[in-house]
Amino acid sequence: MIQDIDASHLHFLSQEESKNSKKSLLISMGISILIFIVEIYGAYKSNSLSLLTDAFHIVTDILAHTISLIAVNVSLRNRTMKYTFGFLRIEIIAAFINALLLVFLCGFLLFETFERIMEQHTVHAREMLIYSLIGLFFNSLSALVLFNVSKSTINLKSAYVHVIGDLLGTVSVVLGAIIIQIFEIQWIDTLFSFFIILIIGKATYGLINDSIKSLMESSPDTHKLEHILSDVKANNKVSKIISFHHWSLTNGVECINLRLMLKEKSSWEVVVTATHKLLKEKYGITHVNVETTTKESEALIKSIKINRDAIHIHGGHGHHHH
Repeated sequence: MIQDIDASHLHFLSQEESKNSKKSLLISMGISILIFIVEIYGAYKSNSLSLLTDAFHIVTDILAHTISLIAVNVSLRNRTMKYTFGFLRIEIIAAFINALLLVFLCGFLLFETFERIMEQHTVHAREMLIYSLIGLFFNSLSALVLFNVSKSTINLKSAYVHVIGDLLGTVSVVLGAIIIQIFEIQWIDTLFSFFIILIIGKATYGLINDSIKSLMESSPDTHKLEHILSDVKANNKVSKIISFHHWSLTNGVECINLRLMLKEKSSWEVVVTATHKLLKEKYGITHVNVETTTKESEALIKSIKINRDAIHIHGGHGHHHH
């Protein structure tokens, strides 16, 4: 098992914090499942589409909790010889799969909404109000459970934000039920369904966008990267930046690789130390790798030929000896 050298610098949870976070997430997830059951039953009893839509909105909350639980678990695992970056990307893969499921969910809810427009259904406002108020109570309880741990990591904050989104969705259903009860405006139910679908759609788009960016190893912040390169180049011992790579393993874990050409070979230690200090203290990047070279060394490196046969041999499942 390989020990991660930079593990002490990563903003992961301690064993105690991890235990508390898991407990809070599991309680909140249990509450979310309960809300889903209550609202599904309430939608059946009241014939309310917005209550049905809000019930499926809770599914996004359950999926968000699942991702956060994965993140909490893998953050304490060491990397291996096979998985040299560790297992942090599991969170991104899970987020991407969940986002695809949410696309199908949005499609199903839109189909149900258009079907409701074509066929008029009577909504029972009293039942709709009762079950949406029960949902509102449990959503508030779930938000309260996650509030204290939401500041621990970006993943837990994300789970908390999802619960707040659910809370707003349920509030809209309660308002819809009150309007139907007082004014008997039946189409309000369909209108509020569209509103909740838009909330789910916005969250889904953000999830897909962030997942693809991370899987494509894009820079988490190009504006920040421009400032980083400018600051590194400002060192009078650096001749130029030959290459750079800036990506994130997962939310809140940034990595950067820099290859710098120096004016003098003897200044490498000073430059490497100064660059690490700059990137960690000013920009909060935890995984930093700085390689230095000179004009003469670079010319020698470029003259080295790549053994294509070695790539073919070692690219398989085993090593072949001749």
